[in-house]
Amino acid sequence: MASSILIVDRDDNWARAVAEAFVPYLVSVHSASCAVVAASILRRAALELVVLDAGVLSLELYSLNVCSRKRPGLIVTTAAQDYHLAVASLRAGATDVLLRPVEPTELIGRVNEKLEESISSPHYLGRRLDGFLRENHHWSDLNLSKLSSAFGISASYASLLLRDGSWGGFRARLAYHRVEKAKHMLITTDEPLYLIADECGFTSPSRLSETFTRTVGVSPKRYRARRVIPNERTE
Repeated sequence: MASSILIVDRDDNWARAVAEAFVPYLVSVHSASCAVVAASILRRAALELVVLDAGVLSLELYSLNVCSRKRPGLIVTTAAQDYHLAVASLRAGATDVLLRPVEPTELIGRVNEKLEESISSPHYLGRRLDGFLRENHHWSDLNLSKLSSAFGISASYASLLLRDGSWGGFRARLAYHRVEKAKHMLITTDEPLYLIADECGFTSPSRLSETFTRTVGVSPKRYRARRVIPNERTE
């Protein structure tokens, strides 16, 4: 299940850039650039974290509209250094008060830290690692180092999480997602194997065939031969 966060910010372009940057992660991003929309999302959505532009929605209104039993984590952004705002933010439960403008990459790092701190089970992080593999399996150079760096954890810890869950380890899970995409393409398209291999992140058609056969039990060509053409009439 994806984490759900709310970005309240006056700059729609910045909020959009942040949302796009979160695409590889298992994070569902809501955004609002006015107090009315922000308040509505706070009331109806189950959120784990809110990034709040204090110039759009005041901390008082934020507190009034958070109706969930478990209050989401809070990061406040502000256009000017303000001691009173900083104190009020801490009282409202904020863990960070960031001076605008904030780089999307910096914010993503902070958000990931807060999400991981709020999760008691390491298997939650394992699911997020698996989601990253599912979304980015087409990267032919995707490796354990790139995966762990994306989440700010060590490669050994990422490997441990993927082994301890029901995922079978990094290589097995990456192969699984690549093969699943290949199965879909074999059944729904007439693309040649070399293009399917490229789309799925395999370095060559032979690597695709080898991994596919080992995982599925039949070769890609034999698997494709089993497909049923949509709307095909049988006599």
